[in-house]
Amino acid sequence: MVPADAPTSLIKERWEKLVMADAGIDRHYYGRAFLFSETLP
Repeated sequence: MVPADAPTSLIKERWEKLVMADAGIDRHYYGRAFLFSETLP
């Protein structure tokens, strides 16, 4: 899992349900959300 204090301001609303898992931040979706946030408006 990603550390609880990882920045989440870059996570767009459409990714939140996937990134914010019950057990914390899902590292796979967090990485994807970060990559897509850098390439898509």
